[in-house]
Amino acid sequence: QAGEYLVLVHDAKYSDQGQNFYRLKIGSYPYAEFMFPLGWQRGKSVDISLTGGSLVAPVVVKTSLPSDKQTSYFPINLPASSSLPFFFRVGDLPELLEPQASPEAGSRNNRAGKPPETKGGESARPVDLPASTVMNGRIGRPGEVDRYRVAVTPGQQWTFEVEAASLGASKLLGVLAVYDAASNKRLALTELGQEAGTNPFSFETSRNEVDPRLSLSIPKDVNQVVVSLEDLLGRGGTGFGYRLTAFPQPPDFSVELVTPY
Repeated sequence: QAGEYLVLVHDAKYSDQGQNFYRLKIGSYPYAEFMFPLGWQRGKSVDISLTGGSLVAPVVVKTSLPSDKQTSYFPINLPASSSLPFFFRVGDLPELLEPQASPEAGSRNNRAGKPPETKGGESARPVDLPASTVMNGRIGRPGEVDRYRVAVTPGQQWTFEVEAASLGASKLLGVLAVYDAASNKRLALTELGQEAGTNPFSFETSRNEVDPRLSLSIPKDVNQVVVSLEDLLGRGGTGFGYRLTAFPQPPDFSVELVTPY
């Protein structure tokens, strides 16, 4: 409706930030809400699809990423638009695109410890995910559960992590679970960046607190795990992209203060 509008800008936690700069753009111009994939390997070329917002159809931007090791994000602009850019994730690991959805794609489970199943009751078929490789995928429809099979070694410490909502171009609130591929027993589950056993008063700033991340010691006799990812609210669509990585990581150390001060 025509009239006066008030725009408020503030820190999400209403805190006093030393780095308090921002750019605010107001106008009538084309803009997108989402992109896919959310990132790619530095020095490589990739086609990025921009969707949502005022776009009536996806716009594909062909991009060559810089090789500079200092670059973690690369700005992606919507052509012929004054809209603010997306920040495209740039990394060193090999990258893959999730295979196209098939009838075997999983539906949402009840998180009661059983692996995701299709609506027909048949187990969803996992996609192979090599270690230390980024899988760029998308929860393409409501209730979808993406599943990946990872070869592991008993006794190793592994990390499974997701980048999605924290990158600003995905609506996914991820739920990440790991199962023993042989027995279907669930080994770990986390959502919204909360790791099991983490002190609730631990304000770690080394990573985001939106996307899920799991650290797991592989049990005896487990040589293969299945990693599942779904949206916390059972949503899905073009705006639910993610980056999933699984890699062995030797145990480090953690220091926690036992009080919130």
